[in-house]
Amino acid sequence: MHMTKHVFGVYSTAPGEVRLPDQQGVQAGLDARPKKAIRDTYAGPATIATYSVAHARTGEAEWGLAVCDLPDGDRCYARFDDADLMAEAEATELVGASVSVVPGGDNVNIVKR
Repeated sequence: MHMTKHVFGVYSTAPGEVRLPDQQGVQAGLDARPKKAIRDTYAGPATIATYSVAHARTGEAEWGLAVCDLPDGDRCYARFDDADLMAEAEATELVGASVSVVPGGDNVNIVKR
């Protein structure tokens, strides 16, 4: 359970050009984008904007979390526990997939496919 990732590096004996990022320009571009409200609870159709699958210490998929775009432009968080949906999320790309969000216990939104 260490916070590590598999990585690779490409090295050269000749350094490349170093350019500082345009931090103010990047921030201005982000600020210009419309802001999306996050809804605590939601029921209805949605589109997955991003997601992640969490794993148990044994390596098995345990649960998933999705950020969903709603038809009115808002967003909501939603959990998924369905084994088939977790397997699909790991085997294919779900970003952009149409799903249904239903209410769960303790005001937790649940993704259904």
